[in-house]
Amino acid sequence: MMDGSEDRVAASAVAMESASSEDYESDAEMPVATTFDRTLSHHHSYLGETEVLRGRTFYEDGVIVSMPLLNFEHIVVPNQIFPLTVFEDYFKDLLLHCIENDHTFGVISGRYNNFTKNSPLMGTTVEIYEYNYGNNSDNFIVKTKGRQRFKLIETVTFSSSFQVAKVEILPEVKLPDFFSEIKSHSLNRYRKSRPQRCKKREAALTPWPNWVYDQYDAKILVTKIKDALYSGHKGLSVSIPDDPSELSFWMAQYLAINDEQKLQILRTNNPIERLRLEYNILLKSRFMCCSTCKNKIGMQSDMFSMSVDGPQGTFCNPNGYVHDVLTFYQVKGLHYGTHPPSLEFSWFPEYAWTVAYCDSCMNHLGWKFTATKDQLVPKTFWGIRRKGLVAQIDCNHEYNEGLLSMLE
Repeated sequence: MMDGSEDRVAASAVAMESASSEDYESDAEMPVATTFDRTLSHHHSYLGETEVLRGRTFYEDGVIVSMPLLNFEHIVVPNQIFPLTVFEDYFKDLLLHCIENDHTFGVISGRYNNFTKNSPLMGTTVEIYEYNYGNNSDNFIVKTKGRQRFKLIETVTFSSSFQVAKVEILPEVKLPDFFSEIKSHSLNRYRKSRPQRCKKREAALTPWPNWVYDQYDAKILVTKIKDALYSGHKGLSVSIPDDPSELSFWMAQYLAINDEQKLQILRTNNPIERLRLEYNILLKSRFMCCSTCKNKIGMQSDMFSMSVDGPQGTFCNPNGYVHDVLTFYQVKGLHYGTHPPSLEFSWFPEYAWTVAYCDSCMNHLGWKFTATKDQLVPKTFWGIRRKGLVAQIDCNHEYNEGLLSMLE
C-alpha cells in the first residue's frame, strides 16, 4: 500500500473529492455481520507465503539475558502482532541471527524513552513466528509478536552490524488477596456461590468500604471494560481477552492514545493499574479527531472489527512503513486523492484502497477501502492511522483525574 507521506506532495497539485466536515459520508449502518474472512488480515495474507518457525521462547521473570536489540520508532506491547518488510542489511543480519537461534530480539523506542538513572529504557521482547526472503532478494519479510516487557541494562556492538543488549525481564506484579489475613472460615462454603456477599462481610472488618476494594478487583475491572466495549461498540464482534494482563495490552492497542501514552502503559508493571487507567480513557473517549487540527473524524462507536483481533491492527506496506490502524465503518471530514482505488498489497484482500487526508489540514489519516466483489460486506470502510487520531475528552463524563494525569 502507498504511504501517505509519499502522496502528500502530489495531492496538493491534483483535484480532490471531499466529504462534508459536518456529516458522515453516508448513512451507512454498522454491518451486522461481515462476509469478509477476517482471518486474512490477522494472518497478514498480503505478505504472501511464509515459512513457520516452531517453538516459543519464554524467559523467567527477573532474569537478565542478552539478545539482539532494535531501536524502533513504534512502541510494541506484549501480544501485539508486528509485521515487517525489511531492506536494510544490518536489519537482515539481525533477523537471520534470530531465526538461527531463539527467534527473539528486543524492541525499544529511543524516541520516546528517557534514559536516566530513575527512568531506564523500556521495551518488549519480540519473537519471529513466520518469515520469508520476499519476492526478491532485496527485501526480507517477517511476522513477529510481542512477548514480554524488559528493562535495558546495557548495549554492546555485535558483529559490527547490529547491537546486542543485556536486558532484565520484568514481572507482572499481581496484588495479593486483600482479605487473606482476615478470612472467615465460616464463609468458605459460600465463596463460590456468593462471592460478593462474602467479600462485603470481610470488607466490613477493615477500615475501608467494599467499593474501594472493587476498584482493584481484577475480575470486576475486566467485566466493566468488556461490558463497556460490547454495549458501546456493536461492531466489536471479537472475543475480548479475559486475562487481566492480556486485556490490558489488548486495550493499549485498541485505544486512540499516542506513543508516549502507550509507553507509559508499558512501564506500568501491574495489570490492574493498567486496566484502571484504560477504563477511564475508554469512558471519556467519545470522539476521534485529527491529531494535527482536531477536526472530528468519527466516534469511538463507529469502530468495528475487520480482523479477528478487533478494530486494531498493525500493518506494513511494500516500502517497509509500519502503520497502527483502527477500522471504522463510517467517518467524516476526509479528502481523497484522484488515484483510482488499488488492490496492490491491500491489507484486506479484495478491498481496494484510496489514500485519505484530513479535510481541514491535509494530514494523512489513512485509507478508504472499497469492496471489489458484490458479495463482500461491508461495501466500504476506513482504516485510520492511530498516529493520525486523538481522542477528544468528554468533559461531561466523570473520570479519575489522578489516573489520567499519568498520561500527561
